[in-house]
Amino acid sequence: MKRVRFSSRFGSDNATGHFFYYVCSACIIALLGTLILGRNLSVYGTADWGLGSYLYFGLYGIGWYGFWLMLATLPAYFLHRKHFRKTALIIQYILCASFLIFITADTFVFNLFRLHPNLAMIQMTFFGGGQIVQFTFGMVIQIILLTIAVLIATAICLFIAGIISRKWNRTKTAFWTLLGLFLFSQISYGFAYAFHKQTLTAVSEVMPLNKPLTFNRLLIKWKIVDANTVNANNLNLQNSKNKMNYPLSPLDCSGQVPQYNIVFLFVDAVRADMLRQDIMPNAWAFAQENIQFNDHLSGGINTRHGIFTLFTGLPGSYWQKALATKTPSILVQALQQRQYAINAFTGAGLTMPEFNRTVFAGVDNLRINPRGSRVYQRDDNAVEDFMLWHSQLPADKPFFSFIFFDNVHAYDFPEEPQHTLFKPYWEEVNNLQLNNDFDPQPYLNRYKNAVHYADINIGKVLTYLKQKNLLDKTIVVVSSDHGEEFNDSRQNYWGHNGNFMEYQTKVPLVIHWPGKDKGHIDYRTSGLDMAPTLLPQALGCKNPTTDYSVGTPLFTQENRRNWVYISNYSQDAFIEPNRIILINQTGALQYLDTHYQPAADTTPPAFMPTILEESSRYLRK
Repeated sequence: MKRVRFSSRFGSDNATGHFFYYVCSACIIALLGTLILGRNLSVYGTADWGLGSYLYFGLYGIGWYGFWLMLATLPAYFLHRKHFRKTALIIQYILCASFLIFITADTFVFNLFRLHPNLAMIQMTFFGGGQIVQFTFGMVIQIILLTIAVLIATAICLFIAGIISRKWNRTKTAFWTLLGLFLFSQISYGFAYAFHKQTLTAVSEVMPLNKPLTFNRLLIKWKIVDANTVNANNLNLQNSKNKMNYPLSPLDCSGQVPQYNIVFLFVDAVRADMLRQDIMPNAWAFAQENIQFNDHLSGGINTRHGIFTLFTGLPGSYWQKALATKTPSILVQALQQRQYAINAFTGAGLTMPEFNRTVFAGVDNLRINPRGSRVYQRDDNAVEDFMLWHSQLPADKPFFSFIFFDNVHAYDFPEEPQHTLFKPYWEEVNNLQLNNDFDPQPYLNRYKNAVHYADINIGKVLTYLKQKNLLDKTIVVVSSDHGEEFNDSRQNYWGHNGNFMEYQTKVPLVIHWPGKDKGHIDYRTSGLDMAPTLLPQALGCKNPTTDYSVGTPLFTQENRRNWVYISNYSQDAFIEPNRIILINQTGALQYLDTHYQPAADTTPPAFMPTILEESSRYLRK
């Protein structure tokens, strides 16, 4: 009797009844998942959407997710047929609940960063010291409550599917309808992609676990669309499977130049407008006596790409190739050729992102792991370790040090009166509370307190260099890997890696270079310009800079480009004076103005051939 009652709640006992139940369940779960993903539309921007676009979004979600959920639960269906009903339903419940939990989590991640959870983010969050999101007690409670709600919703959906399958058994109709929606979603997207219909191709931007079909070559072959139209609006910088060919010619750094030490003093996530006397007094005072760059953009809006582009002079699209081949940065190669002592002193480990296998690949005795429990303590220890390391070097040994403070990224500092100058400040960061109506001031004040504490460590290093009489023979670079946003644009952007506006791209840059006069440089520069500046001028490298970089020397104003490469985890972008051009994972171009609204000018840029050439120049053909 138990077996009969249990079975009757979830459809009939025949095979087709079981199958209809699983198809019906997949459709209902997919519908709920698509409705949840509607949260992503509120931040993506749908001002130009009509009813048809929303309908397409819904049908696409049901067809795409429903089809794959149906396939994923087929093992449970076969177990059901073999009378392992409870086991089958438990497996189905776990799969459906896991899907909805992921979808729910995606909406929070997408609302903050405008990208979907990916392996890089998961690694950085759970294995990189919370470098993406730090889970506070309040966040953990909210996550638990949301998870419980999703688990209950999953059970309700499956219960409804059981009722429907018991009263209305239309297996063939349901299957062919779901298959039709799946095919419709893919075919329609392929046409929309070829004709650059952004109100339809937006599904690839706002829906996770989604790799839609494109068939441009087929449409061109059948003369349905013109090849020039397709190629003008599509570009993919990530598809090459070739290995690195970097530098293009063997590096020759035998030139006669003054032998300067080089110290990089970087703070994670410091935006350009933080370089003020009240927030960063040590860095500000240092800037008054040296060279300050007033319009400097990082090469990436996350740590991975911001630091990678700095050391390599290459666009962020080369990251995966460099990682796969363990190719060291050109700056490290030049330093090694000049017999420099090289080390890094960071508040976060060098394994996530994998700078030990890219930027610093091949460096012996590299300080990979920080020490200390709190982030600000790890930064303090990084300064101590740098001083100890340097004190043990031979007096005539040139050295390079990358000192990278992480406390600002974690909003961490000693909460003592002398370190809490900006009040009121948010005492516990809870990213789940952030929305367009959230008051950013307490959050910003906490950020300023963290920046102020990082500046204290900058001061410690500068004081040490002065005491050791090193400033006259040391190039010192003070900067950051990317900026940080606090809903400055009023579009619900927070943190970094979310957009390419100035709040996340523009960073301070101050350079102390013995023999160079102090002053301000107002033309636009980029992190990509650091390597082609240091290699010829400080390390005596004779190669043309195009052998290893797409950047321009920082102190050269003539013939500078009016656009800048910049990257995040899922996109490449090109920043023009009045326009931002995005390239998503599928290679589609999107044109925005500096306020991140659709640009009136959608003319493909004239530098497109240059982008294509430089994006493959350093790969073996």
